[in-house]
Amino acid sequence: MPLKRLSLLIILFYSTNVLAHKLNVSGGYYSYSAKTSSGSSSISGPSSWSFRYSHNVIPKFELSVGYTLNTESISGGDISYGADVGALYYPLSEAQTQEFKGARVFAQSLSQWRPKVGMFFHQRQFQSVKTNYAGFGFIGGTEWHWRDNFFLEGNVRMISLSGPNKSEADVTEILLGLSIDL
Repeated sequence: MPLKRLSLLIILFYSTNVLAHKLNVSGGYYSYSAKTSSGSSSISGPSSWSFRYSHNVIPKFELSVGYTLNTESISGGDISYGADVGALYYPLSEAQTQEFKGARVFAQSLSQWRPKVGMFFHQRQFQSVKTNYAGFGFIGGTEWHWRDNFFLEGNVRMISLSGPNKSEADVTEILLGLSIDL
């Protein structure tokens, strides 16, 4: 009897296929608060755009690379843009849809809600001042299963950036978007 259970576990383990890739497109609101040696300034607007590709490393973790574009207004103005690289952790669910395949059986396992937290390295180039900023940030959010491999996503990112001459910027982004398990 124990040998049959062990055989069943081995079959299930080897027949599990994690869909290991995910694409995300999000848009939303941003707020910058910057300090330099000569003063401080803040700007905010409803025109933050984020594109991200994630790869599932183990069931609850993803590595992610992306690109963010923030514009002063929807129609233009000053622009900041740059890369985002980091990791996401899903404490209550698997990071991506799992498929179970056997000789005569096919099943998918996915959660209706997938809350997540993560840490990222961010780089931003500001067009108006031609200056680079870099730093770390945290993300918190959730994905909600919509249909098939499509998820609606909501995230809040809190980012702390440093630039030349002891300049600093704190960024908050609230993003809503669509994730696709590939």
